[in-house]
Amino acid sequence: MKKHQVKRRSDEALTEARKTAVRMRAEGYTAKAIAAILEVNPNTVYRWDTQAREGGEAALTVQKRGRRKGEKRRLSLVQELAVRETICRQTPDAVGLPFALWTRRAVQLLIAQETTVWLPIRTVGLYLARWGLTPQKPLKKAYEQDPLGR
Repeated sequence: MKKHQVKRRSDEALTEARKTAVRMRAEGYTAKAIAAILEVNPNTVYRWDTQAREGGEAALTVQKRGRRKGEKRRLSLVQELAVRETICRQTPDAVGLPFALWTRRAVQLLIAQETTVWLPIRTVGLYLARWGLTPQKPLKKAYEQDPLGR
């Protein structure tokens, strides 16, 4: 395994590699030797060793990375539910908007009207996609066609 592929290991394998590195370091192996065996950078071995000394073995377990679900959103969960409920139950003209059907622009104005939060049109599209509301194109069908072909 190449050094840059360490992140592709499973969480359990990475945790085990960290524990092994700390154990080998305590047995007197050099960071360079451990790094060669585990196929990581020696600085990584030093970092793992420091984490183990400062936080114990619990510090070696792999933590979840990235933002939590729903974190850093412009609309709160309550606001999202209210807007989505309005979109699903009413038409734009029923809530005082100058649109016949829901568009991203109509939803943008609804959000501004109900929550006083102004969202860019692209962000409105992301919210709609997250809610499972995708743009629909009407069927292209000639309404005055003769089904019998006369």
